[in-house]
Amino acid sequence: MEKKWLSRRKLISHSATLAVGGLAGWALHRSNENNTIPLPEELLLAGQDIITNSPVIDLHSHPGRFFLNGADTSSWKVKLLASGFEDDRILDMKSAHVTASMFSIVADIAVLDFKDGGIIATRDFTPGEAYADYQRQLKELQHMSDTGLIKLALSPADIVAAQEHLHSVALLSSEGADFVEDKLERLGQAYDAGLRSISLVHYRVNALADNQTSPAVHGGLSKLGKDVVTEMNRQGLIIDLAHASQAACADTLEITSAPIMVSHSNLLGSVSSARFLNKEHAHMIATNGGLVGAWPSGLDSKNLWDFAHQVLRLVEEIGIDHVAIGTDMDGNYKPVLRDYADFATLASMLLYRGLSADDCRKIFGANFLRLFSQVQQLRTA
Repeated sequence: MEKKWLSRRKLISHSATLAVGGLAGWALHRSNENNTIPLPEELLLAGQDIITNSPVIDLHSHPGRFFLNGADTSSWKVKLLASGFEDDRILDMKSAHVTASMFSIVADIAVLDFKDGGIIATRDFTPGEAYADYQRQLKELQHMSDTGLIKLALSPADIVAAQEHLHSVALLSSEGADFVEDKLERLGQAYDAGLRSISLVHYRVNALADNQTSPAVHGGLSKLGKDVVTEMNRQGLIIDLAHASQAACADTLEITSAPIMVSHSNLLGSVSSARFLNKEHAHMIATNGGLVGAWPSGLDSKNLWDFAHQVLRLVEEIGIDHVAIGTDMDGNYKPVLRDYADFATLASMLLYRGLSADDCRKIFGANFLRLFSQVQQLRTA
């Protein structure tokens, strides 16, 4: 439900909206129509009960846009984006009883810019630049843990224990594997540093894979990309194919011994977006035992009620066992889920639309815990 006050984080966010002017949809305007119908009180209470008393996991987030802290970017548009409000976002996460969120590095942020209504890579990395920027962002994440702002989760058991004690924990990931370059040993180093998931590619087509929003270079995965998939399986790292092309997804599924996820996307529908999945693409992921994290993006939703419909479309198409939530918090396109407090309202909306409490528990956390456990059990490194 809409709050009547503005926290320091919201003041920062609203300032960013004015400064950036909605560049590439990173506008931070909050809809006043998230709850377009009056939900019965018993459903509101039931939704809150699901969020409070079962593991709740966000598959993808950028809390406080930590990835911009100390960033060296030539883009004045990127520089205008607010950052450094991790403490407020983590407080929001804890207050809303969200058990875990995947805090994600943005591997190619140094070379990205806003152009023609989208995000693109404007140049290649200089030698050593990608790895150095990865280390900068990793230090930001480690600082959150070292200062006690939030504890890290390294295993499914850590998430279960956090939920039992009503604590919140962070999982670490990287959006893009640019930092790996051609050094497979960096995957093991990333695991040792606490990362548990890496997406192969982001907005920059790297040496591993093609993405959804750029012309194909590799026709799917490169030879190096295939080697990275095998090594990620060995290390017990979750392969995230968000942003990867359908051909790259197909190549990955031919190789991987573990289920994969697409941390934040939706089904194609009334809106045609390169970032969405067609039915064949979505079914490939489900057949592998994987997950699609429903993405509360303004690309195809005007409010939270619309987003509940997108969640249900995924459930109806690929099955309840293969759907989760990936908010892309603080990095989203016109977000319709702006605070973690919205999770309880979303749960109530899904109950209203006919899902059971058990269905909701799968979507909000149990499905991811299953996938995480499977990937960890197959680790051989």
